[in-house]
Amino acid sequence: MDVKGPEPLEQTLYFLYNLLLLLFLPFAFGILSWRWVVQPSYRKGIWERFGIHPKDIGKKEKGERLFWIHAVSVGEVLASVPLIHAIRKKFPKDRLILSTVTVTGQEIALQKIPEVDRMIYCPFDFPWAVQRVVEILRPNLFIFLETELWPNLLRCLKKKGVASLMVNGRISPGSFRNYRWARVFFRRVLGQVSTFSVQTERDARFLQELGADPLTIECMGNMKYDQSFKVFGEDELNSLRQNLGIEKKTMVFVVGSTHEKEEASLLDQFGEMVSRWGSFVMILAPRHLDRLPSIETLLEQRKIPYFRKTDLLALRRKGDPGLGKTGVILLDTLGELSSYYRLATVVFVGGSLVPIGGHNILEPAAYGKFSYFGPYMHNFSEISCLMKERGGGVEVENVKELVEKIETILKKPAELERRGREAFKVVEENRGAVEKNMKLIEKFITP
Repeated sequence: MDVKGPEPLEQTLYFLYNLLLLLFLPFAFGILSWRWVVQPSYRKGIWERFGIHPKDIGKKEKGERLFWIHAVSVGEVLASVPLIHAIRKKFPKDRLILSTVTVTGQEIALQKIPEVDRMIYCPFDFPWAVQRVVEILRPNLFIFLETELWPNLLRCLKKKGVASLMVNGRISPGSFRNYRWARVFFRRVLGQVSTFSVQTERDARFLQELGADPLTIECMGNMKYDQSFKVFGEDELNSLRQNLGIEKKTMVFVVGSTHEKEEASLLDQFGEMVSRWGSFVMILAPRHLDRLPSIETLLEQRKIPYFRKTDLLALRRKGDPGLGKTGVILLDTLGELSSYYRLATVVFVGGSLVPIGGHNILEPAAYGKFSYFGPYMHNFSEISCLMKERGGGVEVENVKELVEKIETILKKPAELERRGREAFKVVEENRGAVEKNMKLIEKFITP
């Protein structure tokens, strides 16, 4: 059922927003054309991004409801996993549609969330594209994670009488500053959202300052604490070490979710690491696998022995000794980094030495491993601050400091274990956000 029309100022602001989208359209086509050529996996969802889907994807049997859940990329998809499990358990007969923006997000979703009835790519925020998708899906509830504020999509949903719910919401200081420049517009955008479930009181305050109704905001905690992680027995860990050719006594340095420039900084110090720590194996997992060739170039320039993980496993099956006592294993498969954290002696989480905002330090913590990270952790500010307070995380300014601090902790095995236990306790003590969000979701679903 359509609701009352918007005020004149809102109509004007949306007109200007859509005019900007139209002006950007030629550049968007250029970017899409480039991706079409260099990133074959991107072609799969290209028409979906313009709202073109088979008309039967929103088909519902009598009495069925449809939940549309949106998670932009890998981090949001992983955060959504426990919530989607809970929705499926509570509403087993209803349909679940999951949309992502990135290709890697959808690939992870295919691995981690088999309960979803259909996965799609979220449409670009053009009015005609979002309207087509909303009309095809006819969702009963739209659930979006973190900060995915698409003005036309949220407006179209409200016009069609569909409630929209932000879960695990967060507004970083950088995003807050950007949104504040257009606060008059974003106050209208936030007005399209039925309820905001946010991670922290700071996120709630930011939303209020941007114009959200305080009565629509609830602080529920961070669902990332509720992620489940595979339990490894000692036999399974020993088998993994053996398959990789890593002896049990060998130090393992897991470097997760790195970005451009971080690998170069780390590998520049590889010789220093060897001289200070002795023999060790670095398991390096770049955030984006399409950057593997450039990282291999860095390794070859520095004459550092290395293997891609899949190549190494194949060679080991043929009886090849593999890497030896020192070198780098490049993790070249999606969705496995958290498992490899279990092998770690020490961990560094990337996206934090460059102004990306950091990545999930809860993954190693769930396996009793504390993390080192750089100063740029604004996407995980609450978690990183809590970890630093409890000793479950250590911030470093640069790779040189990282090498020195790791050398110190390796001489104190009891301290290494204590910090790992503290990191694990932080995860265990902060679970429960999924249960709170489920109670909120149930309020929007009629029996």
